[in-house]
Amino acid sequence: MIYEARPNVTVDVASLCLKTGNAVILRGGKETCRTNAATVAVIQDALKSCGLPAGAVQAIDNPDRALVSEMLRMDKYIDMLIPRGGAGLHKLCREQSTIPVITGGIGVCHIYVDESAEIAEALKVIVNAKNSASEHM
Repeated sequence: MIYEARPNVTVDVASLCLKTGNAVILRGGKETCRTNAATVAVIQDALKSCGLPAGAVQAIDNPDRALVSEMLRMDKYIDMLIPRGGAGLHKLCREQSTIPVITGGIGVCHIYVDESAEIAEALKVIVNAKNSASEHM
Protein backbone atom coordinates (compact mmCIF):
# COMPACT_ATOMS: atom_id res chain seq x y z
CA MET A 1 0.00 0.00 0.00
CA ILE A 2 1.37 3.37 -1.00
CA TYR A 3 -0.29 6.29 0.75
CA GLU A 4 0.03 9.93 1.65
CA ALA A 5 1.01 11.70 4.85
CA ARG A 6 -1.73 10.31 7.07
CA PRO A 7 -0.36 8.16 9.89
CA ASN A 8 -3.82 6.81 10.78
CA VAL A 9 -3.73 4.89 7.49
CA THR A 10 -0.82 2.85 8.88
CA VAL A 11 -3.00 1.41 11.64
CA ASP A 12 -6.15 1.18 9.50
CA VAL A 13 -4.48 -0.75 6.69
CA ALA A 14 -2.42 -2.99 8.97
CA SER A 15 -5.59 -3.90 10.90
CA LEU A 16 -7.60 -4.64 7.75
CA CYS A 17 -4.82 -6.74 6.27
CA LEU A 18 -4.32 -8.76 9.45
CA LYS A 19 -8.08 -9.24 9.85
CA THR A 20 -8.28 -10.66 6.32
CA GLY A 21 -5.20 -12.88 6.70
CA ASN A 22 -2.91 -10.79 4.52
CA ALA A 23 0.57 -9.41 5.04
CA VAL A 24 1.25 -5.81 4.05
CA ILE A 25 4.12 -3.57 3.04
CA LEU A 26 3.34 0.05 3.87
CA ARG A 27 4.91 3.05 2.18
CA GLY A 28 3.59 6.27 3.67
CA GLY A 29 4.47 9.85 2.85
CA LYS A 30 7.82 11.41 3.76
CA GLU A 31 6.11 13.79 6.19
CA THR A 32 5.15 10.95 8.55
CA CYS A 33 8.04 8.56 7.95
CA ARG A 34 9.17 8.46 11.59
CA THR A 35 5.62 8.22 12.95
CA ASN A 36 4.85 5.34 10.59
CA ALA A 37 8.07 3.53 11.57
CA ALA A 38 7.25 3.87 15.28
CA THR A 39 3.67 2.71 14.71
CA VAL A 40 4.79 -0.32 12.73
CA ALA A 41 7.32 -1.19 15.46
CA VAL A 42 4.49 -1.24 18.03
CA ILE A 43 2.34 -3.39 15.71
CA GLN A 44 5.24 -5.81 15.15
CA ASP A 45 5.85 -6.09 18.91
CA ALA A 46 2.16 -6.85 19.43
CA LEU A 47 2.23 -9.50 16.71
CA LYS A 48 5.29 -11.14 18.30
CA SER A 49 3.63 -11.15 21.72
CA CYS A 50 0.65 -12.95 20.19
CA GLY A 51 2.86 -15.56 18.53
CA LEU A 52 2.30 -14.14 15.05
CA PRO A 53 5.02 -13.27 12.54
CA ALA A 54 6.15 -9.68 13.04
CA GLY A 55 6.99 -9.49 9.35
CA ALA A 56 3.30 -9.65 8.45
CA VAL A 57 3.32 -5.85 8.72
CA GLN A 58 6.31 -4.04 7.25
CA ALA A 59 7.07 -0.44 6.41
CA ILE A 60 9.42 1.20 3.97
CA ASP A 61 10.91 3.94 6.11
CA ASN A 62 13.05 5.53 3.40
CA PRO A 63 11.24 8.53 1.86
CA ASP A 64 13.16 8.29 -1.44
CA ARG A 65 10.57 8.38 -4.25
CA ALA A 66 12.77 6.17 -6.44
CA LEU A 67 11.85 3.30 -4.13
CA VAL A 68 8.21 3.60 -5.24
CA SER A 69 9.20 2.91 -8.85
CA GLU A 70 11.25 -0.07 -7.69
CA MET A 71 8.36 -1.36 -5.58
CA LEU A 72 6.03 -1.16 -8.61
CA ARG A 73 8.13 -3.82 -10.35
CA MET A 74 8.30 -6.34 -7.50
CA ASP A 75 5.64 -8.67 -8.88
CA LYS A 76 7.57 -11.74 -7.67
CA TYR A 77 6.99 -10.60 -4.08
CA ILE A 78 3.89 -8.38 -4.08
CA ASP A 79 0.48 -9.70 -5.22
CA MET A 80 -1.46 -6.45 -5.36
CA LEU A 81 -0.86 -2.73 -4.97
CA ILE A 82 -3.27 -0.13 -3.65
CA PRO A 83 -2.20 3.49 -4.06
CA ARG A 84 -4.00 5.98 -1.84
CA GLY A 85 -3.28 9.50 -2.88
CA GLY A 86 -3.65 11.95 -5.71
CA ALA A 87 -4.16 11.48 -9.42
CA GLY A 88 -0.41 11.63 -10.06
CA LEU A 89 0.29 8.67 -7.80
CA HIS A 90 -2.55 6.67 -9.35
CA LYS A 91 -1.27 7.44 -12.85
CA LEU A 92 2.30 6.48 -11.92
CA CYS A 93 1.12 3.16 -10.50
CA ARG A 94 -1.10 2.32 -13.48
CA GLU A 95 1.63 3.16 -15.99
CA GLN A 96 4.70 1.64 -14.30
CA SER A 97 3.42 -1.25 -12.19
CA THR A 98 3.90 -4.87 -13.18
CA ILE A 99 1.70 -5.70 -10.18
CA PRO A 100 -2.12 -5.60 -10.36
CA VAL A 101 -3.19 -2.14 -9.12
CA ILE A 102 -6.50 -1.22 -7.51
CA THR A 103 -7.09 2.52 -7.58
CA GLY A 104 -9.95 4.35 -5.93
CA GLY A 105 -10.89 7.73 -4.59
CA ILE A 106 -13.13 8.59 -7.51
CA GLY A 107 -16.30 6.99 -6.20
CA VAL A 108 -15.70 3.62 -7.79
CA CYS A 109 -14.96 0.89 -5.28
CA HIS A 110 -13.37 -2.34 -6.44
CA ILE A 111 -13.59 -5.72 -4.79
CA TYR A 112 -10.86 -8.28 -5.37
CA VAL A 113 -11.83 -11.93 -4.89
CA ASP A 114 -8.90 -14.33 -4.72
CA GLU A 115 -9.21 -17.66 -6.51
CA SER A 116 -9.01 -19.47 -3.16
CA ALA A 117 -12.02 -17.61 -1.72
CA GLU A 118 -15.32 -19.28 -0.95
CA ILE A 119 -17.35 -17.89 -3.84
CA ALA A 120 -20.77 -18.06 -2.12
CA GLU A 121 -19.44 -16.08 0.86
CA ALA A 122 -17.63 -13.60 -1.41
CA LEU A 123 -20.84 -13.04 -3.38
CA LYS A 124 -22.70 -12.13 -0.17
CA VAL A 125 -19.98 -9.61 0.72
CA ILE A 126 -20.01 -8.10 -2.78
CA VAL A 127 -23.80 -7.75 -2.95
CA ASN A 128 -23.90 -6.22 0.54
CA ALA A 129 -21.07 -3.79 -0.25
CA LYS A 130 -22.72 -2.59 -3.44
CA ASN A 131 -26.31 -2.42 -2.18
CA SER A 132 -26.38 -1.69 1.56
CA ALA A 133 -25.68 2.05 1.26
CA SER A 134 -28.64 2.53 -1.07
CA GLU A 135 -30.97 1.35 1.72
CA HIS A 136 -30.11 4.48 3.71
CA MET A 137 -30.48 7.03 0.92
